[in-house]
Amino acid sequence: MNLLRKLFSAVVPSAVVPNEDEGYNDHMVGQTHGPFYCGTAFCGHSTKKAARACWKKKCDTFAEMQKAGKNPYNDVTLYPELDPANWPINRSSSEMRSEYIERAKLEHGK
Repeated sequence: MNLLRKLFSAVVPSAVVPNEDEGYNDHMVGQTHGPFYCGTAFCGHSTKKAARACWKKKCDTFAEMQKAGKNPYNDVTLYPELDPANWPINRSSSEMRSEYIERAKLEHGK
């Protein structure tokens, strides 16, 4: 049966589904459903690509701050979990859900 599939798949091209995990070994490998967390506690993304781009941006900003002689560990924009106002216990679920939906719309270009 596998031989027949190989033969006929060469004749009829099937839809190629991109593997978002190819070339990565991070914590998102193997996950199939979002939200995907880039590495920041309160930053959920609708796609792995967006989460990885967000993490890269954070790392680049972190390196720039270190070069400038600043302490990036105290920056609330890099570490939103430092601000108690961002903690899920202090926020409504509808507010967090609407933020996720808005972020997903931006990530999907809608």
